[in-house]
Amino acid sequence: MRILIPVVLVLSLAGPAGAAQLQIARIQPGVDLSRPEPQMATLSPSLRAWVITQARTTLDSAGSPDPEIIAGNARVRLAGQDFSDADIEALVQLVMMESVRQLDADLRDMMAQMREANARKARMRDVAAAQREANKGLSD
Repeated sequence: MRILIPVVLVLSLAGPAGAAQLQIARIQPGVDLSRPEPQMATLSPSLRAWVITQARTTLDSAGSPDPEIIAGNARVRLAGQDFSDADIEALVQLVMMESVRQLDADLRDMMAQMREANARKARMRDVAAAQREANKGLSD
């Protein structure tokens, strides 16, 4: 009973997100949950794959990400398992963070492709300019 009261106080002060982090961290105590990578590391491989797939699905949908839809999908995925609403909220947060991470990676890929295309165009302009100079020298 002495241990239960401080734990309840800590959880009540931490709020739902803090409770979710503590519930996820019960698998690996001492994990720093301030960054998303440790949170993903605490998930089982199948649940981690689900988060990544759900994030990609969220990005590929035409509308903006809806946390309620993600939460519904998480409840379907976790049906029959011992997960609380705080755990579902933590999964929604992980899906949203993974969506941002994937969107950032997509943007970086697009920027790299644009740089490559610009470099090809610059090389083509240089070749065209060299040909114009060579043709100009022949016509003089």
